[in-house]
Amino acid sequence: MFPEAPFSDRSGGTTAAPFLKFPAGARIEAMGGASAAAARDCEAVFYNPAGTLIGAKGPRSDFGLGYSNLISGAQAGSVAYSRSLGKAGTVAAGLVYFIHGAQTAYDSKGDPVGEFSPSDFALTGAYSYGFGRNIRVGAGIKAIRSSLQSESAASAAVELGAQFLRVVELGDGPLDLGLSVSNLGMPMRLGGVSQPLPLRLSGGALWRVNPMLNATMDGHLPVDDDPYMSLGVELVIGLSKAGKGSVRTGFNQAATRGIDKLAGVTVGGGLDFGWLRFDYAWAPYGDLGHANRANLSFRF
Repeated sequence: MFPEAPFSDRSGGTTAAPFLKFPAGARIEAMGGASAAAARDCEAVFYNPAGTLIGAKGPRSDFGLGYSNLISGAQAGSVAYSRSLGKAGTVAAGLVYFIHGAQTAYDSKGDPVGEFSPSDFALTGAYSYGFGRNIRVGAGIKAIRSSLQSESAASAAVELGAQFLRVVELGDGPLDLGLSVSNLGMPMRLGGVSQPLPLRLSGGALWRVNPMLNATMDGHLPVDDDPYMSLGVELVIGLSKAGKGSVRTGFNQAATRGIDKLAGVTVGGGLDFGWLRFDYAWAPYGDLGHANRANLSFRF
């Protein structure tokens, strides 16, 4: 279940299904990936299942579509849905897929014999429940499949999360806390090689500084790398009675490792009209290029 040197950079490249480490939501990506306390709405199924809780008085359903244009011709997308059960909690489901750029296939003599595109997907089902108004817990089960030319492999993992709202008042706003465990499951065997899943433990805080400003910070403990931090800021601006806009920025320490320039800094924004919201994020990867992520979601 764990690599030989877990939770350190000596285990880099030793885990399976690396696509599970890519963000699926534009809002969280624009805020540096700090999601333990900040994840909400249907997209929270990809970060912290506790954040999917809608509640008895909120919108009954939430549906979102996501698309990412990544580096080297790779593309990724997501579909998420959450449905309120009233006081009984919320059920949610999420699908992520990752399609790599075309790669050249070689025969046993080293001669090119064509091209192929590796692909991956993961399907998650989750449930969240609230204890009173300030404690949320969630759990999910994830099915994972990866394909590489003529080989394929599958595995399953458990997702766990909790969020604690208004733990303490700081100045004019409350502080929320969150915890999550991602990709806790059995190893995958692909092409004769068995590797563990990219397990990650995260914990963080969301400070609602005032009605217009949110600040979030997470600490992450990945099984295949050194611990790292992520930070995010969100400025919310009222546009009219019908909606509001957001400007976001963040920093992800893990993205700076081995890459120069602006890698690690993310920016983005969003529009929220109640029944409809749109989010966008831009993340640079130094000389490798940059990634664009967009999400379109509906409440009904």
